[in-house]
Amino acid sequence: MRYVAVVKADAYGHGLHQTAARLMHAGADLFAVANVTEAAALRELGPGWPILLLSPLLPEEDRYLAEYDLAATVSSAEEASRFEAAGAAAGKDLSVHLKIDTGMGRLGVWHEEAPALYAQITTARHLRLAACSLILLRR
Repeated sequence: MRYVAVVKADAYGHGLHQTAARLMHAGADLFAVANVTEAAALRELGPGWPILLLSPLLPEEDRYLAEYDLAATVSSAEEASRFEAAGAAAGKDLSVHLKIDTGMGRLGVWHEEAPALYAQITTARHLRLAACSLILLRR
């Protein structure tokens, strides 16, 4: 089992640096943040810790995926194409998480379109699919 420590919004007001440092010592496998600014602050603690961006990136932020070694959440073919181009420009593979929406209508590719986006990601030369996540609709 792997553990994702969500530390967005200054670790929910508890202080990003001190909370993340303790979670690193406790064995967190991955950190999740809301945006590039939070990721850069977390990256100051050291390289090597996987960091997932939960929110969409603005096109001008794509270059930070390679610069800070971040994983992006992918919800559309357009994002996958942008991140592939950013990886090619940096000369490295970028890690991505495929977000699938099964009916909640918030973030993620609609479940019926997910197979095509999955294929786009897995055939891209500069993208590496690290994980898939679902937003489930409870009935």
